[in-house]
Amino acid sequence: MFFNQNEQIMDHILRIMDETENPCTNFKEYSIGRTYNVFFNKYYLPAYENYYRKFYAVFEKLKNRAYESGSLEEKVFKLYNACQADQKKEKKNNYLEVVQPDINLSWPQNTPQGSQWPKERFQWLVTLGRLRRFGMDGVLLKTSVQVDFEDHSNYTVVIEKPTFFGYMGSQNWLHELGFTTSKATFLVEEIHKLRDSLNNENEDKPLKKRLTLLELESQYGVSLNKYLEVVFDRKFPPSFKLQINDVNYLVRLNQLISSSDQEAVAVLLMERFTDFMTSSGDSDKPLPDYHCGEIVRDLMEFASNLIFEEHILGEKKLGEYQFQATKLFEALLKPFRKGLERNRLNLPTSQISDHLKTLNGITVNVGNMPKNEDHRRFVTSYYEDLDLESDDDFAIIYLKMRVFKTSRELGKLGKPVSNDPSPSNNLDLLNFNTIVIPYCYLVEPLFMTRGHDVFKFGQVAFIVSSSLMKALFTGNFQAETNLIKTLDDHDLFGNSQLSSNLMEWDVALKYFRVIFNLMHEAYFLPGSGFDQSQPNFTDKSVEQLFFLYSAQTIPESDFLTMMPTFAETFNCSSAS
Repeated sequence: MFFNQNEQIMDHILRIMDETENPCTNFKEYSIGRTYNVFFNKYYLPAYENYYRKFYAVFEKLKNRAYESGSLEEKVFKLYNACQADQKKEKKNNYLEVVQPDINLSWPQNTPQGSQWPKERFQWLVTLGRLRRFGMDGVLLKTSVQVDFEDHSNYTVVIEKPTFFGYMGSQNWLHELGFTTSKATFLVEEIHKLRDSLNNENEDKPLKKRLTLLELESQYGVSLNKYLEVVFDRKFPPSFKLQINDVNYLVRLNQLISSSDQEAVAVLLMERFTDFMTSSGDSDKPLPDYHCGEIVRDLMEFASNLIFEEHILGEKKLGEYQFQATKLFEALLKPFRKGLERNRLNLPTSQISDHLKTLNGITVNVGNMPKNEDHRRFVTSYYEDLDLESDDDFAIIYLKMRVFKTSRELGKLGKPVSNDPSPSNNLDLLNFNTIVIPYCYLVEPLFMTRGHDVFKFGQVAFIVSSSLMKALFTGNFQAETNLIKTLDDHDLFGNSQLSSNLMEWDVALKYFRVIFNLMHEAYFLPGSGFDQSQPNFTDKSVEQLFFLYSAQTIPESDFLTMMPTFAETFNCSSAS
């Protein structure tokens, strides 16, 4: 039993670290022992479980009450109760029975015996568009609506290359669906060929272009008109502009898919969709008792936030969260402002004043809820159009919820950029001007509201600092490199240059050092407003605690030993 948060977090830190190691020669094992997946094992998971267990207790208490027809709570508990009922069923849901690849076209396994699947009627982009409406993104293409880099008052459609192609192609699964052995073997071979071609794609520097639909088709032979029409459920003129983050990939993908067996392509999409819809219930491990709470949290984020505020936090704790997170954010802003005003690279004054203007326009949103509107009114209005029938089973409710969530996300296109909250379960930068810190990131031991101030500077502070840097980026890699170097007093970034959105690992580590140094400065600068006194609950110095807590909460902390104050903090000799 701990008397306060400091004892609790100190116990956490000491249990993870290995004090038999020398911090100067092996800081990784000294700080996080041999459990290199420490982020997930020791901090993230306990915080995550703590968060969902609180939800579970509240949901269980509220689930059997009678709610007014059409009310917010009725919708939440239709989803929650249907999910719990579904968990008790032996038979898994088959989403392929409800979602077809196209109007009047069934999936290949539903072809009557003795006849061929009509592959000439299959259009892979139409099917991909239909599946995107259920939220499946990052398969072959990644399509999102983002604030325009060049004009922050408008949204634009961004088409990107997905980061990972993990298509399994399982013969057993195809047998279960009813394919013959020879057909299953053929399809799996074709899928593997396609997957390997995509994975072995030449990693040239991405060709980033802003093109109209007409230019994309006439110059590169790729037509996305029909795809966008299906995704957004409306027509697009040929003059509509897209941001394509890798034109070469798009051209290669189009050629590859067009020259592949179309039935194999359909099966690949079918497999990915099944996996996407059932991934949470996929493993052999029993699902945690709070699993249905996770589903509600994922699909009805704002309703979950409201329940968290009203039934778990209460006004006092909510005020504490708001105050502490805002104070942290304002402290992290200071070194950015200071570095820009100092302008060590003598960048043009107009550039510096633009950056300062951007910083002055950034706010923090704690909990991803509106600041100047009654939260219950906002959430009720947000889900007003959601229509769940009383006899819908879980599969139907789940599909409806996914379509609802996706339509809200994509429905921003064509509307002016506003500061209304957008669904985002991550600590994220929205609209280039709002840093959202969801409640799940403010759960102990990831963020300690009542402990020593040093325990507020971990993962949350690091991501907020990264978001501040991201807000100043303009899409021009040379300008971004100059910005990093302007804020880098200790020359930690060296001669590195940014050349694409995805940094090479050695460049990324140097970049993290710059971010961490800004965060370090925010805490240790005189007049920071944070307590830097030696705590009485440990003999470790505040500097040492700062490094240890960072090593244990920031997922990639290999760069910490390269920090200017590291050697002094741990009394390392120059030889070590």
